[in-house]
Amino acid sequence: MKNITKVLLSIFASVVIASSSFAGEVSVTGTAAMSYHISGTDSSTGKNDNGKAIGIANEVAFNASGELDNGWAWKWQTELDSGGEGTSGAGIDDSQVTITTDMGTIGVYTSEGSLSSGKFGWDVTAHGAPSDNGMAGSMVHGANLGSYNSIQYHMPAGLLPFGITAKAGKSIGDASINSKNATGAINNTSITNGSATVDNAWTADTVSEYTVSATPIEGLTLVADYLDVGSVGASAGQQPESGHWSAKYVTGPVSVGYGRGYVAAAIGTPGASVTEDFENTGAAIGFAVNDNLSVSYAREQSTKSYTDTAANVELEITSIQGAYTMGGLTIALALDDIENSGYVANVDEKETMLTFTFAF
Repeated sequence: MKNITKVLLSIFASVVIASSSFAGEVSVTGTAAMSYHISGTDSSTGKNDNGKAIGIANEVAFNASGELDNGWAWKWQTELDSGGEGTSGAGIDDSQVTITTDMGTIGVYTSEGSLSSGKFGWDVTAHGAPSDNGMAGSMVHGANLGSYNSIQYHMPAGLLPFGITAKAGKSIGDASINSKNATGAINNTSITNGSATVDNAWTADTVSEYTVSATPIEGLTLVADYLDVGSVGASAGQQPESGHWSAKYVTGPVSVGYGRGYVAAAIGTPGASVTEDFENTGAAIGFAVNDNLSVSYAREQSTKSYTDTAANVELEITSIQGAYTMGGLTIALALDDIENSGYVANVDEKETMLTFTFAF
């Protein structure tokens, strides 16, 4: 992997030095979304008294693109996200520079660039995967390269049969500062035991992530991903890692999706009731009533297992959703039931989300 990194860096440097750039275009994109959220619980344990809330999306992306004199395309993007960057940058977050060639795309990403494509590759819902919206039940999906600064290679489309493409990335140095003056630091893995107490202080040389996708037949999309933290302590009882796979099939107005995920927790010296892993399942079915209205049903399950005989806990989220589009406005409604929220037995929550999104 070190040789691959050196090659990618060499290609990137040679392109920057040897090629001139034509004037590009600059644009601003984002999501003009307003939400109304109601949450509560039927449980006597861990009662949720949050009640009602309103909110407005607060992220804007600045984009620039152009061409080099050899025909290669380049793209730059950074986001203005209030509170997104606590160390430096005053809210500038999630930046990337990519150069696309006939041989693929090479990119440099800071706190951006997740390759966990299989995590929600099954999602065919009208509003979005329930564990990725609202309270989400604190479901654990594992880390991804979006938490680090990385260099990546993306294979071009059409090179292999059955629509097979692949992407690979590796974190390098500083994982916290979004700046060209980043000075380097050892990456800390963000895959932990899923509780408030981390059993061991884990560090990683590098974090690598890979994803492969294919479209073997019309309407069917298959995706898989895998993350490896690199070097860990010699006394490691279990190295943290994670991976997902998913399948999605669309035919006419009907769409169905199914996916699985596995997250191995970081374990130093095992003790009583230490988290060992999480096994996740996601499934959904969607139906387009007409060009404007779509409805869906989804269920996600996540089982938290321990190294000893402590009873496993299964978190479950069910979601009924609908979305209606008229012109540039989309109105979406989600009704979610969460059982064993936060992997705590008998802590159940309910939530209703109403979102208005304007396209721009």
